Amino acid sequence: MKRNESVLITGASSGIGFVTANYLCQLGYQVFAGIRTSSNEVKFEDGIVPVTLDVTDEKSVTTAFRIIRNTTSAGLGAVVCNAGLPQAGPMEHLNLQRFNDLLDVNVLGNIRIIQASIPLLRSQSGTIIFIGSISGRISLPFQGAYSASKFALEAITDALRVELRPWNIPVTIIEPGNVKTKIRTRALSNIEADLTALTPQHRLLYEPIYRFALNHASRKSAEPIAVAKLVERILRSNKIKPRYLLGKDAILLHLISRLPTAWRDRIISSKLPEYGN
Repeated sequence: MKRNESVLITGASSGIGFVTANYLCQLGYQVFAGIRTSSNEVKFEDGIVPVTLDVTDEKSVTTAFRIIRNTTSAGLGAVVCNAGLPQAGPMEHLNLQRFNDLLDVNVLGNIRIIQASIPLLRSQSGTIIFIGSISGRISLPFQGAYSASKFALEAITDALRVELRPWNIPVTIIEPGNVKTKIRTRALSNIEADLTALTPQHRLLYEPIYRFALNHASRKSAEPIAVAKLVERILRSNKIKPRYLLGKDAILLHLISRLPTAWRDRIISSKLPEYGN
């Protein structure tokens, strides 16, 4: 697509979405930045159009797209579906309300955005880019809930990629490993809260793995600008691939995911601390 065309980015108030919105704006794209908070609380580059957009709220989505249609008569050149929530912890102690909220954002929220976007993408043969995760290709222990939402996003991507071929609308998904964002900070807070809420009996069973998860989530991560640059490369590409890995950790986990199940389980288990005693 041309750099003067319009791009909608969801989840743009911080992290990957915020950095990508500013980066694309600097390169000349017209950027609509979907945010849940007041635009006064987010300092974007001049030229970005902040749009209040809660992907879990049908009315909010409808209102946001009315604003976009009224602002750009040419339709959309791309949609970057970035809004998402984290969740970690053993399935035995999964907070089901939090899991329901996770699915509402990570799965249903993306579907709401796509359903509203497609009419604006048809005229431009615009591009759909999902910000997924390597967790959508391999489900690691204690990340089952998050992986479930990202596996669903992979399925949605595969279905849409074929469904939208008659209109030449490319659909792809970026699969990063760890990225340094507020989502990671939020995940750490949730892990701490869940650990505190455990009964003494279950703390004996699971505390080592919670501590491991906290240390694991704190390790070195990619910067959001790496994702932003990949998004722009995809937008400028004449041949868009179905999916893009990002980060050495993502590449390694992708390779592990292709091993026989017994090998994969043995490798993953060997990296975990002893727990359950």
